[in-house]
Amino acid sequence: TTPIVNPNGQVNGDPHFKGAEGDEYNVKGDNGVTYNLLSDKGIQVNGKFNNNYIQETGVTVGNNQIRFGTDGKLLINGQEAADGIHLNGAITKEGIELIIRTPEYRLTIINHGEEISIQFSSQDVTADGAKPHGLWGQTADGDGVARQGTDWDGAGAIERTDGSIAQAGDKTYQSYAVND
Repeated sequence: TTPIVNPNGQVNGDPHFKGAEGDEYNVKGDNGVTYNLLSDKGIQVNGKFNNNYIQETGVTVGNNQIRFGTDGKLLINGQEAADGIHLNGAITKEGIELIIRTPEYRLTIINHGEEISIQFSSQDVTADGAKPHGLWGQTADGDGVARQGTDWDGAGAIERTDGSIAQAGDKTYQSYAVND
């Protein structure tokens, strides 16, 4: 299959999403709720939404759990980690910036004080034979169509569980909520 290349996907602000194929949409989410942003083989990225911003991220890479939030602390498997290179080069932290590398992805997570932004980059999100999912990941569907959101709830851009596109007011984003 044709690789789905994503050099500049991102989630930033209150949250504005730029999808894998140029999609642009917004998902404010519900206060205090954690949503899955990306699920793929060997990686899961979750973001906790507060006051319309992502304020904490949780990333699972293989068996390793990484947390990084607006408090500036990096936790790897529950242990606080200082600036530097960790997990054999898979994680690099320098001040407000955290870089996570996997065979398919390079994530850059930046602490802006009141919010976290995430940049997603990949040479082929389907290299492992699976398409990603999540509020951001589902945009890497390979159809070459950049969806344009129409509201603050992902309407016009994110997919419902039946594959149809969310409509204004149906709160499809809530189906991406996770426990932690």
